[in-house]
Amino acid sequence: MDSSSSAGSSNDVDGIKELVPAIIRKGLENVNMSMFDDETRIKLLDAVGDEMFRKGMIRESMKVLSMTGNKKKLEEIGDYHVGIGLFGIAIDAYALASAREKLIYTGEKCLRNGSLSDAIKAFKNADHKEKLIEVGDWCIQRDKVDLAIEVYSALSNTEKLVMLGNRCLEQNMLASAGNAFEAADDKKGLSKLGDIFLKA
Repeated sequence: MDSSSSAGSSNDVDGIKELVPAIIRKGLENVNMSMFDDETRIKLLDAVGDEMFRKGMIRESMKVLSMTGNKKKLEEIGDYHVGIGLFGIAIDAYALASAREKLIYTGEKCLRNGSLSDAIKAFKNADHKEKLIEVGDWCIQRDKVDLAIEVYSALSNTEKLVMLGNRCLEQNMLASAGNAFEAADDKKGLSKLGDIFLKA
């Protein structure tokens, strides 16, 4: 009895493998997945996600694997991309897998490599406020104003945003000043900026 049931499950796996190329060819959105029971649907989607990854369809693979909640495979995709230095994709994979520790690790690695946008993205996805503050302060010290605005907007830190807006006004960086004041919802700063435009 045991051998027949294992033969049945082996046939199921083979059947799923046969369907994968056809599903990828047709496009997942064009396949009626409701004809499968939940267990089969998850196995099938995981197999599709694996095959898409092998074919270099990385974003599509991550989307499919997130549908099944396959965090282990998403983390593997993230690990692979960290290994080859494609941090943006790795961060997206870790975010879908809710892999906070790996997001923080990758964010720190990006920071060391000077990939500030990716570091910000990693720390935002990890909801690591202390690291974001650190990156924001680092950006201010190095005159990376727009990145600092992005960080302090994510943190809803109106005090730093207003300070940055005023600093940008002094340096005639009007677009950045506008972004900072708008993110801070600072009417006074926006009014000052409006006055400058009216005088121009």
